[in-house]
Amino acid sequence: MFKNDLDIMPATVMTPAEYSQTFYPIINSDLRTQSGLVGIPMGIDTIGLFINNDLFSIYNKTAPKTWDELRQTALDLTIKDGEGVIQQAGVALGRTENVDHWQEILALMMLQNGVKLSDMTPSDRAQTALTFFTLFSTSDHDWDQTLPPSTVAFASGKLAMYFGPSWRVFDIKNQNPSLKFSVIPVPQLPKDNPSQPNVTYATYWAQGVWAKSPTKEVAWDFLKFLSTKDSLQKLYQNAANVRQFGEPYPRIDMASLLTSDTTMGAFVNQASDSQSWFLASRTFDGATGINSQVSKYFEDAVNSINLGTMVDQVVPTLSSGVSQVLSTYGLAAPVIQTQP
Repeated sequence: MFKNDLDIMPATVMTPAEYSQTFYPIINSDLRTQSGLVGIPMGIDTIGLFINNDLFSIYNKTAPKTWDELRQTALDLTIKDGEGVIQQAGVALGRTENVDHWQEILALMMLQNGVKLSDMTPSDRAQTALTFFTLFSTSDHDWDQTLPPSTVAFASGKLAMYFGPSWRVFDIKNQNPSLKFSVIPVPQLPKDNPSQPNVTYATYWAQGVWAKSPTKEVAWDFLKFLSTKDSLQKLYQNAANVRQFGEPYPRIDMASLLTSDTTMGAFVNQASDSQSWFLASRTFDGATGINSQVSKYFEDAVNSINLGTMVDQVVPTLSSGVSQVLSTYGLAAPVIQTQP
C-alpha cells in the first residue's frame, strides 16, 4: 500500500547480503521490493498455540503436534450441558465473529495445505482447508457464535486451546493473572519425510523511511542503530521491566537468547519457518486497505459455509474476489469476467 512512499534502504546502511544474513527469511521476503529493501523491523512475531495447563492436566492430555491430534483433543475437552450448550470449549476455531486472529489461523492452514493464496485454482486444496477450519463449528461443535471472544474465553479458563501472537500473553495475564497456560508451536500436517520443513505464520510491524523526508539519511542511520544487537536487547529489557517481556528479536543471531524461554521460545522457534500474506487481523489499514478487503472475502466464505453453503460454491467467489483486490494493487492480473 505504501510502496511508492517508502524510501529504499541505502547499501551504506546494510547491503542486501548483510540484511538476508541478519534477519529471518520472512523479513527479507516481506520487505524486499523490485527496487530494494524498504524497512527494518524491531521485532518478529508468529502465531502460537496457547494451552490451558490445568485442563490438560485434569483430562490427562498431551499437547497436540498435528491438526488431527488437535481436533481429537478439542472434542475430548469440549463440555456441554444437557441442552447442548457449550460450558467448556476445546478450541476456538471455525468462525469469524468471535475467533480472534481467525485470519492468521486460516491463512496458516491454507499455506500448510499448499494453497497459493493469490491464485486458488485449482481449488481442491483451498476447499480442504476451509472445510477443516469450519468443521470445528459446523460438525464438531467445539465452538459457536454464542461464546465470548476467544481471548476472553481463554483468559476465563473456559477454553482449552487458543491461537494468538505473543502480545496476547499480556491481555490474558491482565485478565486472569492466576491462569496457568503454556504456548507451543502451531500444529503441522503429517510429513512425507522428516526433512520436510514446518510452515508457520508471521505477523509483525516494520519501520520504514518516507521517500520525501529531508532527513532520510539520518532516519536510516537511526533505524540501523536501533536494530543492532545491543539496542534490541536494551529495548527488550526496558519493555520487560513494565510488561514481562519485549518484542521477540528479529535477528537470527539473537534467537538463542529466547529459544529456551517458557513464553517466548515457541514464537521465536517458529520464526525461521514462517510465511506471511495479505491476511492478518488488526492491521488498521481502513476499509479500502488490502488486508481489510482480502479479509472480507475470506470472512464471507467462512460465514457462508457456516450457514450451509457448499464449500465448492464458495471458493470460486473467494478466489475471484481476492484476485480483484490484488489486481488493484498491481499484485495480480485483473479479473476478466465473461458471459457464459
